Amino acid sequence: MQSGVLDGFLTSTESMFTNRFYEVGKFATLGGKYNFATSMQPLMMSRKHWDALTEGAEKGVRRGRARDREALCRTPEEGYR
Repeated sequence: MQSGVLDGFLTSTESMFTNRFYEVGKFATLGGKYNFATSMQPLMMSRKHWDALTEGAEKGVRRGRARDREALCRTPEEGYR
């Protein structure tokens, strides 16, 4: 896109931020409630780093995992959050 060969692209939100595509793209369409694809982005760390997390950080990771699990098990009829 930066070279002008592409006008647009399709990628996951995670990839857009991780690869900083927002720096070269003028526009982005985010699916919001109507996403048509899901990209699994696992969080992995060593036991050493896990054990070094503060209690608040560990609770945040566990809360995020529970929310993801709940969201991935919902059907379109139930609605997405």
